[in-house]
Amino acid sequence: MSSSGTESDSSASSDVDFDDYGEFGYQLEPEYTEEELRQMEEAASAQRREIENNPRQNDTNWCSCSKCISLPLPSECLCCHEFSLVDGQLEPSDCITDNTNFRTVCLNPVVLETSYISFLRYKCVN
Repeated sequence: MSSSGTESDSSASSDVDFDDYGEFGYQLEPEYTEEELRQMEEAASAQRREIENNPRQNDTNWCSCSKCISLPLPSECLCCHEFSLVDGQLEPSDCITDNTNFRTVCLNPVVLETSYISFLRYKCVN
C-alpha cells in the first residue's frame, strides 16, 4: 500500500509544481505602464536616429592610429587617441592595442575573469 501511495503522492506533487510554475509562467508578472512603454519606444527611436545620423559610420577619417573600424553607434566610433587617459602617451601613429600591457591586461582571459568577479562583488556591495 505504501508504494501505491508514494506513486500518487509523487504525481500529485509534480502536478502542483507544474501548476505553480509551468502553466502560468510569467502571467503574474507586472506589465509595463503606458508611460514606460512610451519611454522605451522613444529610446529605441532615438537610438535608430543616432545610428542613421552617425557621421563616422561611412569612413574612418576620424581615426588617428589607422586601426579603427566603423561601428553602428557614434559612441562606439572612437579612436584610442581620443581618450584623455591615453592622449600624450602614444606616438601619433601608434595604437593602444599594439602595447604589450594592453594585451596582458585587456585580452588575457584570466585577468578578464578576475576583473569581472571583482566588478560583480563591487556591484553587489554598492
